[in-house]
Amino acid sequence: MSTNRTAQRLLSLYVGLVLFGVSMALLIRARLGLDPWDVLHQGLARQLQVPFGDVVIGVSAAVLLLWLPAGFSAAASASGPCSTHSASGRSYNSCCRFSPFEPPG
Repeated sequence: MSTNRTAQRLLSLYVGLVLFGVSMALLIRARLGLDPWDVLHQGLARQLQVPFGDVVIGVSAAVLLLWLPAGFSAAASASGPCSTHSASGRSYNSCCRFSPFEPPG
């Protein structure tokens, strides 16, 4: 795969992840309900008093660490998902920072 094609695919991936983070923020702010993983993230965020996006990143990292016993190949392929969840978690936090609505309490 050429470098140009790889860069184009990575750019598309991260633009999509930012939009995914924004969509998570909008769902939470609108109180429309959450998917199962985000229910877990929101519960942990409320109990630990930390931003939702940081919990998304932390839980994703913990799940990836559980894959490490599966072998080195799983650990090597886990670096991509870790950076992707970091992108969506950070975009969620950024979106909420500039939102005119109060977060659900």
